[in-house]
Amino acid sequence: WVAREIGSLPLPVFELFSLLGARWMQSAQVPGQFLESRMISLVKPGKIVDHTIGVDNLRPITVLSCWYRIWASAWIKNSLKDWMRIHVPAHFAVAHATACGQVAVDLLDNLMSAGYLASLDYSKAFDLLDPLVTRSLLLHLGWDPSLVAIVTTVWQEQRRWISFGAHTHVDRTPCAPAIPQGDPLGPFMMTLWTWAGWCTVESVCSPSRSLLTRIYVDDRSFSSARCWDLMERFHAWCAWSFSVGLLE
Repeated sequence: WVAREIGSLPLPVFELFSLLGARWMQSAQVPGQFLESRMISLVKPGKIVDHTIGVDNLRPITVLSCWYRIWASAWIKNSLKDWMRIHVPAHFAVAHATACGQVAVDLLDNLMSAGYLASLDYSKAFDLLDPLVTRSLLLHLGWDPSLVAIVTTVWQEQRRWISFGAHTHVDRTPCAPAIPQGDPLGPFMMTLWTWAGWCTVESVCSPSRSLLTRIYVDDRSFSSARCWDLMERFHAWCAWSFSVGLLE
């Protein structure tokens, strides 16, 4: 299925899909198609030499089932967005639907008066999010256990069809448990991870009246009038990230 095909389906199809979704929630089971995805590879500019390219010069993108994306997006729109907005602090952009441009403006404005700015980013961020740790975090935060069971199964038991251009490998390929970057829930899960990290970091760092923090998915930026505020948080974030298996 592709989006343009699903968009042409009559409304009763989605009414039935809603009933099926309720059944999945009751049984904490998901259809096998939810566990399948397609991995496409984008070529990095200027990396093709003599009509060949190394794997390290490809950017893999995971395309999940259209039906799973519909199901996950429905949860996001109907309840998860409100939960994030109520519980997660305002400086987490995804939780409050703050645009990336607004985050940059806030940081630059504070930089003009404060004088110092630092930013951190994860390498292979979504690939390293452990689904079992995410499950424990979601249950700790009070999320519906049935919802948590379904998404954990999707993240734990992924099978991917590897494709390049018009060619697709004949066999499905098992992959390491992770939260696929193409999952609609991905930015929200990463936000919860960084929220947990921020709570730990701020508990061990000195408070600062001039500090401004903005977190956009896994990008964490800080501006302050004191250089030490930034250095202290840099070391605290590196220590926390290492402890949970993330790479700065």
